[in-house]
Amino acid sequence: MESTHVKLRTLSAYVSTLGGGYFCCRYLTHSDYLAKLGKKIMDQLGDEGGGMRVKVNEAYGNIHKGKFGKAEGILREVEGWAGREGDGELGDIVKAAKKFMGDVRRVGERGGRGGTEDELYRIRIVREG
Repeated sequence: MESTHVKLRTLSAYVSTLGGGYFCCRYLTHSDYLAKLGKKIMDQLGDEGGGMRVKVNEAYGNIHKGKFGKAEGILREVEGWAGREGDGELGDIVKAAKKFMGDVRRVGERGGRGGTEDELYRIRIVREG
């Protein structure tokens, strides 16, 4: 049992690193898959808090795709859970995600233009295929 737990924790760290880093920024389809896989791993571990953190990764993927309504729903769910459980760190993570979503929306409203006159120049909404 302990061996399975260690393997799942290791796999979770690996999946989280891939999903939240390179793939999130470059390959949103892969990022979605990795977020869902990460959620399944957390469910197997019985780690509800870890599962909620993975849902934030899923929300980030939706933000990058311009699916703000879906991202807002996910973040609302996670924020509610964090409030009920007294998880201030997760609440702060959700606040950061909401700020990022607002930034992405502003860039989208400008048509992705803006050059480098502000700190948002690297944010672009990506559409695949």
